[in-house]
Amino acid sequence: MILQLKTGKIEVEYFRAKFGEDITHEFGGAFASLIDEGFATTNGEEVRLTRAGLLRADSLLYRFFEPEFQNIRYT
Repeated sequence: MILQLKTGKIEVEYFRAKFGEDITHEFGGAFASLIDEGFATTNGEEVRLTRAGLLRADSLLYRFFEPEFQNIRYT
């Protein structure tokens, strides 16, 4: 999912078919924060990063990590 997000578009149905999970529900808070901050849009079947989101994609990814890994620096 992270790799698809870095390309700028996530197809919700792909994850539903492959894993039986609704990622918009599983990661609802993370997606909602991206949308609220203007970094993403959704139509229910796909999540797309806006231009601002694409320019900051790497810095937005931590929202999808488990809490214990969100503040770790990977350099």
